[in-house]
Amino acid sequence: MKLLLLPFVLLLGGPLGAQPEKSPLAQGIELSNQGKWEEAIPLLEQAAKAAPDSYQAALALGSARLSAKQYVMAKGELERAAKLEPGSASTHYVLALLYEKLKEHRKAVAAWRIFLSHKLDVDSRQVAEKHLAHELEHLKKDQGKTP
Repeated sequence: MKLLLLPFVLLLGGPLGAQPEKSPLAQGIELSNQGKWEEAIPLLEQAAKAAPDSYQAALALGSARLSAKQYVMAKGELERAAKLEPGSASTHYVLALLYEKLKEHRKAVAAWRIFLSHKLDVDSRQVAEKHLAHELEHLKKDQGKTP
């Protein structure tokens, strides 16, 4: 899932190699960036448990779980990250992707709109706008269905 690297880059703000001894959070993010979700998740769980008020740990763990297709567990972590840091563009980006996977179209639309309210580069904005349009189409189709 190439697009999920964005939050990890934003989380750290610098190269991991510059740190002599890496924290479980840094190690977990590095493994996640390598696509090693099963190795990353225990480290990120350790980081989230050690710092329950850290939105970065919750975001990293939720993102790794999303990539590992552990959607229900990812949802709890990502929603916790959004509560801890409501203004985080990265969190709303990953939440929007998760809500799409869960077919929670209204929540996906809301998350994409929050993400789009941030200052974004052109490519990120275009990707988000395409996702938002797709989710709005789902909502439109759902409204046409009879229970």
